[in-house]
Amino acid sequence: MMTDLKSTKDKALGKIEETTGKLLKDDEMEAKGKAKQLKSEAEAKVDEAKDKVLKKVNDEIDKHKK
Repeated sequence: MMTDLKSTKDKALGKIEETTGKLLKDDEMEAKGKAKQLKSEAEAKVDEAKDKVLKKVNDEIDKHKK
């Protein structure tokens, strides 16, 4: 849950930085904002995959305990 909040926060901050860069015609700031958004999306996907793997592992462990 906390990673979801962090990911959402980082994505929003990246969007703000990208938009600010566009308004100020600052290509570097705009690019950094886009990069932050992509990084947060990637981190969210990794966390999601990790959760799925852990669930499957736990399900298999539970099956063999019975």
